[in-house]
Amino acid sequence: NAPAAARYFRRSLTIDKGVDQATLEITADNEFVAWVNGKQVGDGNDWAVLSRFDVKKHLVAGKNFIAIQATNHGGPAGLVVRLTYTPKGGAKQTLVSDGSWLVSKDGPPRWSSADFDDAKWAKVKVLGEYGKVGPWVGGGSGGPSGPAGFTVKEGYEVVPAVKNPGDRGAFSLVNMTFDSRGRLLIAHEG
Repeated sequence: NAPAAARYFRRSLTIDKGVDQATLEITADNEFVAWVNGKQVGDGNDWAVLSRFDVKKHLVAGKNFIAIQATNHGGPAGLVVRLTYTPKGGAKQTLVSDGSWLVSKDGPPRWSSADFDDAKWAKVKVLGEYGKVGPWVGGGSGGPSGPAGFTVKEGYEVVPAVKNPGDRGAFSLVNMTFDSRGRLLIAHEG
């Protein structure tokens, strides 16, 4: 359990030459607002949905900052973040919500800006490895049993049909059919 309150998170990263692509994936129990280098890049209010934002235009060569206000409405609380980016001429990099993030109970003026001094902020409390803990993992306590608004008739249950093989990031299902033996065949893009 965690109090119904907002918490403020920050993380810096240095990129040598800018980026060719960058995607921020994030969700929080219960809601969040995200900034990159002082510019608001997105928000969300459904802890069961991992939001994705293209943040390429907000990242610069040199030092960068991600700032997140996460608000809990009571009960369990958590924040999950993954920034995937490709530096110019380099290989894909990933930054996740881990023990290197900083947190504060207060959001003073300009706390989300790149030039804010967060030296007195505390290290976050890590609940577990990205993608392996909390309600965002299949079977997590309090996690959704099916898509929002999905009604299941008595005697039936919703179960996962496919699991992302390995840790290849998010993917989209693009085709689904049954074979001659009644097995469900599913294809993902790419």
